[in-house]
Amino acid sequence: MPSIILGLHFESELGNYFEEIYAWHCRPGPLNDRSGFRMLEIMDLYYGFEVPWWNEAVANPETKLPKTMKYLRENFHGDDFDFRLSQIMRGLKKGRDEMIKMSSRYMLRFPVMYLLLTHREHGGPFLRAVLAVLNANPVDGVVLIHDADKSSEWGDYGYG
Repeated sequence: MPSIILGLHFESELGNYFEEIYAWHCRPGPLNDRSGFRMLEIMDLYYGFEVPWWNEAVANPETKLPKTMKYLRENFHGDDFDFRLSQIMRGLKKGRDEMIKMSSRYMLRFPVMYLLLTHREHGGPFLRAVLAVLNANPVDGVVLIHDADKSSEWGDYGYG
């Protein structure tokens, strides 16, 4: 019976996360006066709430699942405690892995990437990261920035 109660605590507290996501999609925002899939604001939800939530849940589950972790500590001991904690951590890591998979599958592909590149907060750091990757892994024939003072050809980007 304690295992079932632990599972219900875990499911309930994860439900709070999903309720917040659902509520975000059901209300209008600053860039959209109607509820629904608010694409222009998706980066705020994704990088401002979802990714930090999962990272924090994996790093410190007590902050996101306080009732679950309290019940776990009070009702399980020894190997049983370790087993239940490993189940919880495995579930949280799978959730975070799904967010990472969504990043590469959906968020870092066009046309959604255009929204990221033009985002007021996340666009600049993302573009700097792209330039750092391109600088570290040059592509033959690709030059990053034009230096108009030297010639009409594309110049080298002095990353640093």
